Amino acid sequence: MKSKVIILSVLCVITLPLLYGCTTVKQAKEETENYVESYNSGSIDYEAAVDGLSGIETDNQEVEQYITQKKADLADLRKSKLNYDKAEELYNSEKYGAAIPYYEKVSVNDTNYDDSQNKIKESETKFIEMTVAEAEIYVKDKKYLKAIDVYKSAMKVYDDGSLSGKIEDVEKTYRDYMESEAASYEKEKDWSDAIGIYDELENYFKDDSYKVKKAETKNECINAAIDKAETHTKNNEYDTAKKVINDAINIVGKDVELLDELERISSFEPVSLSDLDEFYKDSDIHKWAGIDKDNTGTSYSSGILLSESGGYMFSDSESSEIEYLLGGKYDKLSGKVVLHYDCKDNAESSAAGKVKIYGDGELLYSSDVVKSGVLPQNFDLNITGVNRLKIEFIWMLTPYGFDMGQIEIGVVTPIVQKSYMSKK
Repeated sequence: MKSKVIILSVLCVITLPLLYGCTTVKQAKEETENYVESYNSGSIDYEAAVDGLSGIETDNQEVEQYITQKKADLADLRKSKLNYDKAEELYNSEKYGAAIPYYEKVSVNDTNYDDSQNKIKESETKFIEMTVAEAEIYVKDKKYLKAIDVYKSAMKVYDDGSLSGKIEDVEKTYRDYMESEAASYEKEKDWSDAIGIYDELENYFKDDSYKVKKAETKNECINAAIDKAETHTKNNEYDTAKKVINDAINIVGKDVELLDELERISSFEPVSLSDLDEFYKDSDIHKWAGIDKDNTGTSYSSGILLSESGGYMFSDSESSEIEYLLGGKYDKLSGKVVLHYDCKDNAESSAAGKVKIYGDGELLYSSDVVKSGVLPQNFDLNITGVNRLKIEFIWMLTPYGFDMGQIEIGVVTPIVQKSYMSKK
């Protein structure tokens, strides 16, 4: 009997601490859960919950591990609630697309989880509605690419499956509108804007058919420019003709046809004969200067001047000449034969002259005698096919007594020009 009492006593000594220990672990875990639940329900804040968990005293390893895990759970729960708060802030600001990812981060253990799930659905619906409303404003204003950008940006946030169809609808409207605009510009011969539209459509849709449309429009631009330039060239409006071609070059680029047309226009422009390099000239022939005047007091911008002084002996007629190689490029030669102002009072029969013009050795023109009292003489000659052009100054000086004779004769504003011929 005594031995049984001893055994029971030993069992009590062993069992009671174990039972006491089990109760302590259970209570500690319950206390830990209470802190977490209290924070989750909003009864206490995060700092109070952390302090509460840290204040649980235990020397039990299992309890310590449990508390450590709950601290981690508490930290996760805190992140969840911060995400919920951020989502609510965005939702209340009608930034539904931005709110969705924050609602999605709310933990299933969070008391806000059910509300977050409902708000996700509401946000998705409202986000699509607002996206469509914004895009439709741009469509109404014909800002189709902005509308498409709105839909594409929205798809990166959320798509209920309807946005791709919305994009297709706007793209079709955009294409139809732009093609109609391009056609209107072409009708108005506004080639630059038409080509710009086809460029935009090609870049957006990656559609090679717009390359063909651009090429066709450029050809229309080139042909129209050449036709218009030819009319101006025919009317001797060379600067205007060149501007028409250069404007077309600015639109289509350096096209061969347009560059050739520029050269063609230049070939019809009048050229001052005195600006060409002479093939031969006598030493008493010079260029007419800007300060020189004829016997009427008129100045000229260009010309050829014979300047000759006599001696103390009677003299016979003499001549001086100047020659040009024209290469058959010109059809017309025009100008005036004049007496220089310095000789207007002393060029008489004893100090006079005349001008003759030859084309490849054939006499084309002979002026009247040039002397005091004779007005400037105009000439307009056909020099088609002439290669070698010669201007001959024939002059006579007969000094009187000890007075030296002087003669100055000019061919002023001598212009060579190719006659206009229609383009084949």
